[in-house]
Parts: sequence; C-alpha cells; structure tokens
Amino acid sequence: MAWQEPKTDWVANPKSPMSEDFNRIESNIDFLKGDIETKKGAIVDALNTVGLASELTDTHATLASRITGANQGTKIITPGTTNQTIAKGFHSGSGYVKGDANLIAGNIKKGVSIFGVMGSVSTTVVGQQNSNYVRVSSDYQTVSSSVSLTTAGVVFGAACFTEQSGGTPRGCKLFINNVEVASGGDRWNPIVAGYRAASAGTSTAKAQHTSGGTGSLANLEVYVFGASV
Repeated sequence: MAWQEPKTDWVANPKSPMSEDFNRIESNIDFLKGDIETKKGAIVDALNTVGLASELTDTHATLASRITGANQGTKIITPGTTNQTIAKGFHSGSGYVKGDANLIAGNIKKGVSIFGVMGSVSTTVVGQQNSNYVRVSSDYQTVSSSVSLTTAGVVFGAACFTEQSGGTPRGCKLFINNVEVASGGDRWNPIVAGYRAASAGTSTAKAQHTSGGTGSLANLEVYVFGASV
C-alpha cells in the first residue's frame, strides 16, 4: 500500500465525495498507521540494542522517558586497582579518564606494568654502611654514618636505636643531611626514615642520644643504606 496524493481543493472544486475519495482517505490513514508502527519498531529495536529493554506496546511517552533516562551526563573516571563499570546510556562527550604525569617508566618498579607502562626502576643496592656501637656517657652524644650515592634519584635511608645496660632504655633523634626526620626509638623499636636523593654524592645520617644521665651505660647505633630507583 502506497501513499496517495490527497485532494486539497475542495473549496475551489467542490463536489460530493465519491467512493474513490473515501478509499484514498482510508488508504492514507492505514498507510500512516503502518509507517508510524514501523518507525516506532525501529526505536524499540535501537533501545533494546543498547540494553534499555523496550516493547512495541510501550507508549511513545514511555520510550521517550527511557531515552532521556539513559543520559549519563559527563563521566570522569579515576583509574584504580579494580575495573569500574561504565553505565548504560549516552554521555555528554565531555567526560574523560584521568591521566597522571607521574605514570612513567621511571616511577614504576622494573618488571611491573601499570596501565601498559612497563617500569624501569631498579632496586639494586648501590651502597651501605653500618656504624660501630658507641658507648654514651653524657646527654645528647651523637654518632653518624654516611653512604656514597653514585647517581641521583636514589633512596637513602637510616635507622637508629639505643640500648642501656640498666634502667629504662633511652630514645634517639635521627637526622639525614642535618635535617631531623624522626625521633623516639628504644632497644626494641628502632626509628627509620628515608628520602630520595636529588643528586649523587655522600649522604650522612646522624643519631643523637636524647637522654641518659652521666655515667649511664648505653649504646647508640646508626645504620644507613642506599638503593637505586
């Protein structure tokens, strides 16, 4: 059944409607009904294709609400340790997955891949030195040790603790390159700190005994290490 050109000049050319006029009118009504249903079916099929369940018996208003309800707006995704579901529907086109300038091989451990970037950071120890125990006989006595770092971007760290032969174990303060980085520690709980060296050269750790009356016997140790990153 095809669309038939309607008569639109009834005022200029009036006549009593004939059977062919009624046939044409009813035929066009039937054509329009079929055309509407066909196009509605295409909309229903499209909605079902994108996962928005719809039926041909749904009203046009219902179909419209499913379309507008699928608007997800602007989605911004921050990568994490697990997959994140992308909701069904359409988006504004302004969304994005966040990037990070730190996602480079030089910030990732060698052999580890993060979002397709293979790390190049080596964890090979490049130097270490352990100081001797020192007998402390006065408050605030210090002991220091150093390590030679062959390249920049090296992790340098140190640990210290004190041990006293009698009474309460004493604590210590830990300095790296003359900057205090931690305090506390005792015989059983050493304090540890570290940082990334900005350049090659010798870095020094210093431990300072924080208390212990004159004549007390205590040992103070500082240990330093360097590892390439």
